[in-house]
Amino acid sequence: MKKSLIVIIVCVAVLIIDPESLIINDNEVTEEMKNKYNIVLIGGPELIRPEMPPNFHLGKQIIRNPLTKELCEMKHITIKESTYIYVPDAFVKGKNAIIVAGEGVEGPKNVVEQLVNEIVKT
Repeated sequence: MKKSLIVIIVCVAVLIIDPESLIINDNEVTEEMKNKYNIVLIGGPELIRPEMPPNFHLGKQIIRNPLTKELCEMKHITIKESTYIYVPDAFVKGKNAIIVAGEGVEGPKNVVEQLVNEIVKT
């Protein structure tokens, strides 16, 4: 009786990623990145403060996140309050985005906590 030798090779790869390396500024995002990755956009498209005097910032709306503004215009999305929005096929088919928009300094943080709680529930 002939004996067979079975060799099992197990490859284990541990990938350690520094979370801060995943965060980049909106002005650093390239077209290639928008086409290749799912994206989380922090900050709404515009800062609109109707309670401020008319000469506030020379009467202009302040663009908070140009990528959010671009995506909202492309997909006809209006953001008027602190919220998160899932956008399928955001900049290209098959790549999605989540917009996290909130008022003030604490707004986006509160919206992220809300989103995390929703994910944990499911």
